[in-house]
Amino acid sequence: MNLMRFKFSRGEALKYVSHLDQQKMFQRAFRRAAVPMAYSAGFNPHPKLAFAQAMAVGMTSSGEYGDVELTEDVAPEAFIRALNRELPEGYRVTFAAMHHEKPRALNAAIVSAAYTVRTETDADETALRQAIGAYMKLDEILTEKRNKKKKLVTMDIKPYLREFSLDSLTDGVAAFEMTMRYIDQKTVSPSALIASFEKESGIAFDREALWRVHRHELVLAEK
Repeated sequence: MNLMRFKFSRGEALKYVSHLDQQKMFQRAFRRAAVPMAYSAGFNPHPKLAFAQAMAVGMTSSGEYGDVELTEDVAPEAFIRALNRELPEGYRVTFAAMHHEKPRALNAAIVSAAYTVRTETDADETALRQAIGAYMKLDEILTEKRNKKKKLVTMDIKPYLREFSLDSLTDGVAAFEMTMRYIDQKTVSPSALIASFEKESGIAFDREALWRVHRHELVLAEK
């Protein structure tokens, strides 16, 4: 097989693109770049294209991944150049590698994800750092989350939380760094973590101002 695994970024210009629109955009870019995509069989063939964990609308990222199956071998450098000529401003492919044996599926390969979240607060730096220290020492961090059946269930998010810290506080805008683990292809969103921290610490964050989320990296298992 010829499967190209590629890494790409999404900037401010197109951060409100939905996951479905992103798929369509990449398909158009592949066609314009004359990338030899493989298609499924049947009455409604579609490109064999898949992305890792979907980005939330409004989120930027510098570490997303996609897989596209090709009908022939393509040099990764040529693939990157051709695709970047056709992608709109805001998207850019930064890495690509050809696989001739089927690699582990992207969603199953994700180990963790690193984020920066910026949000407004009236708290001072000392209070925030002390609150984070206390939060990270909790034996369990219970929160409510809707399951696939839309039913509220209580879950402990502590096992998913690998790192959480305050990077900076400037003019009332706190920048938090966090790394979330994936366990059985499940994780906790950055917004859910901040909401939990807000509840546990009693520190308010401005919900009227959109929380700005940047995903630095989806970390994939090497095998």
